[in-house]
Amino acid sequence: MKSIIPYFILVGVGSLFLGSCSKESPTAYENDPRLYFWHEDNRNYGDQTTQRESLVHTFVNYESSVTRDTVWVALQTMGEIASYDRPVSLAQSNIGEPDAAVSGTYFLPLEQLTEELIIPAGKAFHFVPIVLLRDESLSQGIYELALEIRENDYFKLGLPDYLTFTITTTDVLTQPSNWNIWGRYFGAS
Repeated sequence: MKSIIPYFILVGVGSLFLGSCSKESPTAYENDPRLYFWHEDNRNYGDQTTQRESLVHTFVNYESSVTRDTVWVALQTMGEIASYDRPVSLAQSNIGEPDAAVSGTYFLPLEQLTEELIIPAGKAFHFVPIVLLRDESLSQGIYELALEIRENDYFKLGLPDYLTFTITTTDVLTQPSNWNIWGRYFGAS
C-alpha cells in the first residue's frame, strides 16, 4: 500500500499542472508605431552612422562669418513603415537648467523645423536637422540642448533607454570624446 501512495500523489500533482493550462489563440499584430533616437550601439544599420547618446559641436573651426550649422540626428521607428510622411515631436527637456541652451539664441526653435521633423513615407530610419546658432556667448561657455521624444498622433515612445539625445555646443576647443583612449599614446593624460 505504501508503494502505491507516491504514484497517486504524482498523478494528482500532474493533473493539477495539466488542468491549469489553457490554449489561447494567437493575436494578430496591431500596428503600434514607436520612435526612438538611434544610437551606434543599436547596430541596426552597421556603419551607416556613428551617433551615440550625445554629440559635441563647436564653431571654433569655422570662419567668424558662419553663424549657424546643422547637426543631423538619427531617428529609428518601430512598427510598420507608413506610405505617408509622419511628423516627429521633439522637445527640449533641460529648459531653465544651468548651462541649458536657450531656444532662439543657441539653436533654431524646434517649432520652426516642423516641416523637417518628419519620418518620410516609406522610411523607418531618418536623420532630422537641428540648427545650431552661433552666439557671442558661446566663446565663454558650453551649452547643452537636451532633446526628448514626445508622443504624438503618429508615434508612441520607443525604447526607454533611447528617448533622449544631448547636443553640446560651444565656440571653444573641447576635449575629444576619445581623448582617454588615444591621449596616452601621444603623451597626454
